[in-house]
Amino acid sequence: MRKIISIVVCMLACSMVFAASFSSVEGKLFNDKSFIFPDDLLEERSVIIALTLSSSRKNGEEQQKHFIEWQKKLKETSSKLNSITVYHISVIDGAPFFVRGAIRNGIAKEYGDLVKETQGGVLYLSKSERFASDARIPIDGEPTLVVLSATGSIEGFVKGAYSSDRMLQLQSLLGM
Repeated sequence: MRKIISIVVCMLACSMVFAASFSSVEGKLFNDKSFIFPDDLLEERSVIIALTLSSSRKNGEEQQKHFIEWQKKLKETSSKLNSITVYHISVIDGAPFFVRGAIRNGIAKEYGDLVKETQGGVLYLSKSERFASDARIPIDGEPTLVVLSATGSIEGFVKGAYSSDRMLQLQSLLGM
């Protein structure tokens, strides 16, 4: 019963988010290549964006630990979602230009071999609150898994550390 309630709550949240999308912004992948978010990440089917939105470095590092656990669970051979592309994107406010490479490299190093260099990146913004607000995603210190359709529309999102209930919510968003 609890799982059904969780799925219903997720579906209600999705209906509130329906038709939201991200603003296009330039970022850098872990391999130092420039990309346009989310445009360059879209595929013929939905993708998952593990989005680190935080108000502090410490919280960003905590979210990254949760995303490492999520990545492991999503890529297990028994997972229904192991064939879905997952991008790990960190949003960082106001970092000076001369430290951005070091920040990006530090984040990439923490993911190690779990995330391909082309599936992780950083967006350096001056107003992450506006970026999140435009996408109708609250900045609340929780890791956020966003499902993006092939057209770039936000299908919904799941917030929090890995749990089997949250995995079911993510599957529901992906129509699985």
